[in-house]
Amino acid sequence: MTNLEIEAKVIRIVEKVLNKEPVEDDTVELKSKWPEETQKAARQIAAHANSSRGVPIIWIIGLDEKEGLVGANKEEVSNWYNAVKSCFDEGICPNLDRCLNVPFLENTVIALLFETDRVPYVIKNVAGGQITREVPWRKGNSTDSARRSDLIKILSPIQLSPVFETVHGSVSLADLDHQGKKKRFEVRLVLYVTPRTKDLIVIPYHRCKGKIIFSSESEINLDKITLNAPMRFTGGGIVQDSLTVQHTYNEIVISGPGTLTLEAKAEVEDIQDIDDINIIEAKISIKHDVESEIPVILTPNFIRANTEHSRESARWVLKQ
Repeated sequence: MTNLEIEAKVIRIVEKVLNKEPVEDDTVELKSKWPEETQKAARQIAAHANSSRGVPIIWIIGLDEKEGLVGANKEEVSNWYNAVKSCFDEGICPNLDRCLNVPFLENTVIALLFETDRVPYVIKNVAGGQITREVPWRKGNSTDSARRSDLIKILSPIQLSPVFETVHGSVSLADLDHQGKKKRFEVRLVLYVTPRTKDLIVIPYHRCKGKIIFSSESEINLDKITLNAPMRFTGGGIVQDSLTVQHTYNEIVISGPGTLTLEAKAEVEDIQDIDDINIIEAKISIKHDVESEIPVILTPNFIRANTEHSRESARWVLKQ
């Protein structure tokens, strides 16, 4: 995730908390303040990382679903993280990849992005006793010791999710009738995909979902999402132009790093205040593996662009 994607995700979560909406994201943990009990914090981080099975997790300090937006500072993050790391067996701890200040209104929250690609994570029992180590596991919002079935989930081979980089993209709005009441949003992204496995990756379109978000209270679900290999015009017509990415009517097949396009549409009626919408966020879920519990999530942001010489009613381009 880029810093911009992390910040956009955190802001969206802050808005949900302030609007008293549930935060339904298994990759996120909210804390009203820096955890003072180092051992407890280490156990919770280990449990969260183990249950995520390789997907990065985000801890937001200064935000709580009950207390709301409290705010925090990151003056002591280095000392705090080193103390937490000391609780992990053999020094193997989720890597603190990013620590970001995210301002919101008059407060600032701290976003901690942990990499979890070295599961399982084991915690030392600093209190002593016969049980010297534990593999924590997260169930809902609680932390428990991993059961055998949980360990199998950690240790069983999983198809690592490919990495999708958003190169450029746009969201356009066009009128479908003369009155301008019926409109169609079109989302188009150019992505560069890098597999993290030598196995062939097949993504059926029916496992891809998405929506465009105008604010915390306004969003529209996208219709069928398609992923396409790059195309090239030749004397014989249009052909797919990639050695590593190919598509059919129902799926895309990826054998190595390459470029692809993502397209989706949504038809709406009587959308209000379209001229006041300057920023749009798209949230695209791509589930490549039917066994995977957590899909790849793309959250590009778009800003309004000039449509003076265009047939489009409105247009937004990727915010860099």
